[in-house]
Amino acid sequence: MTSPTFTLVHEYAGTSVRLFHLDLYRLETEEQIAVLGLDEMAGYENSLVLVEWGERFESIVKRAGGEIYMEHGAGDERGLIVRVKD
Repeated sequence: MTSPTFTLVHEYAGTSVRLFHLDLYRLETEEQIAVLGLDEMAGYENSLVLVEWGERFESIVKRAGGEIYMEHGAGDERGLIVRVKD
């Protein structure tokens, strides 16, 4: 999976899940978030919306079902921490 930095949203339609990958790094305001169509993305049956740089926007944090953190390790190693909200 590549980072969608230049397109903001990439959609991947699998056999059982429709994945939306958003990269909000270049966005600056809540108004820019509002026009992305998050409600429509989340409304698809079996959809999963993953957002990079979402912590910068209160509206994204409020609706998030969890968080994934990536940590740098030694060399090329990376660690992931996954937190699911109740």
